[in-house]
Amino acid sequence: MSNHHKNNGDFELTRESLIEATEGGWLFFTKLFPELIHARRNDRRCDNVKNHFRGERKASLSCFKKSGMWRLYDHGDPDFSGDMFTIYKLLKQDYEF
Repeated sequence: MSNHHKNNGDFELTRESLIEATEGGWLFFTKLFPELIHARRNDRRCDNVKNHFRGERKASLSCFKKSGMWRLYDHGDPDFSGDMFTIYKLLKQDYEF
């Protein structure tokens, strides 16, 4: 099975093209957690926000950029951590997403 899929003549869907199209995962994460837009401190880090998938009361979800990719790390549930591909897989398997 090929990991390259042609959507149309102009765009090849690959891991790299998704990373580029989502600005390293930033656009994906801000769709899931819009409050990240206002929590962004600089080009590498955000203030913690609440993980609404867990219904928490205290903001424990970190968002940071490492090696060109934005990543999440939930201090309240370290299993809810990773880049956009890992988080998407986790949401599909463990949450109604």
